[in-house]
Amino acid sequence: MTVAKRALNLRRLRACSEGTRWDVGNGVLYDLCMKHPYHDNLDEVLAKIWLIGRSYAAAIERRPKSKSKTVKDTRLGDDFYVNHVGPSMLAARVDDWIEPLRSMKKPCSTNVDEILAAHKQLTNLFQQITGIEKRSLASKYLHFHLPQLFYLYDSRAADAIRSYEPRTKLTRIPNHFDRVYAPFFLRCLQLTERIQNHYGFWMSPRAIDNLLLGLY
Repeated sequence: MTVAKRALNLRRLRACSEGTRWDVGNGVLYDLCMKHPYHDNLDEVLAKIWLIGRSYAAAIERRPKSKSKTVKDTRLGDDFYVNHVGPSMLAARVDDWIEPLRSMKKPCSTNVDEILAAHKQLTNLFQQITGIEKRSLASKYLHFHLPQLFYLYDSRAADAIRSYEPRTKLTRIPNHFDRVYAPFFLRCLQLTERIQNHYGFWMSPRAIDNLLLGLY
């Protein structure tokens, strides 16, 4: 059975591309990652993971209620960041995953594999640190470092994108892709390409997020 796609509205699409009242706040995070793009300084890494996570309700110490009573709960707080999160990110050589992507202008069929593999690696790292999947935080952390490449994932955006792109061409999720983020990413890319083909302009991942969350 064919599922109908939600209709596109040019006025709404342009409004999403023009920005929102949250642009100043988001600009602080973009500027932070532009000024401190690497992961070889503990203080810089702590600032980025703390501010991005807390700003987007995706803090690395945040846990579902069903998993709130665990051994790791005793490590939450400043010590958890300083003694576990920061050192783990430095030791993981995160820049080895990010650097090959910096020359890419936008996501496309030829670079999707590399983009999704980087997200999966960061998600795996966060899971090693916390014991739970933090795919939303991984998408947002990578987005602020490479805003032209990474779509921002959360449950609201995931629900919304299905109304625009009910299906993806991905029939099997490779092991080096995150099982949830990969189909979401591909739906967002399909929507972006559909908008370009129909209206002749490219919407950034931030503009797509504005559309999905109704921030226009």
